[in-house]
Amino acid sequence: MTRATKHSRSNDIMNSKHFSCILILLLSLLLTGCVPVYMPNTINPHQLMSAEELHFSAHTGMNDIDLAATYSVNDYVAVTAGGSFSNKNNSSDNDYHKHSFIEAGAMLYTPLGEVGACSAAAGVGRGTSTSRDNYEFYGEQSLVAEGIYNRIFIQQNLGLITDYFELMLGTRFFVCEVLKLQSRRG
Repeated sequence: MTRATKHSRSNDIMNSKHFSCILILLLSLLLTGCVPVYMPNTINPHQLMSAEELHFSAHTGMNDIDLAATYSVNDYVAVTAGGSFSNKNNSSDNDYHKHSFIEAGAMLYTPLGEVGACSAAAGVGRGTSTSRDNYEFYGEQSLVAEGIYNRIFIQQNLGLITDYFELMLGTRFFVCEVLKLQSRRG
């Protein structure tokens, strides 16, 4: 076998690997889609330092409004609740997205010296949603999607708290179970 044949064969293998990767990427993009009924809410990273503290937050953005509250029952246990609510209507083309979601959970927390805190929370939530949009992927069509879903979550937070600012890092892992999902032409 000549050197040119070996080089050509290795290029064929490399090209087939690249082709396979590109094919898998394109198929995964084609086979994935978004469920327009689910919108995640803002993480609630409240850091508590002692008993009987109440933290409240409100956020606006793509979800319209997200509300969250956490209350420390004692020096190590807190309850947390939150919700997300949207009633967006784009009157120019009749697109809309409406959802309501509530969640509740329990949190364990501990201060880290004078300026820090860490916590872990777990909880459940339930939501409903309806959205209408125009899709042009397979020709112009208008679809309405409606759904009901449950969600369970675990979350951990780590924070730095001073007299001048609070810096928090929170990560959340969740499982969303869609109980009912229907779509129709709109």
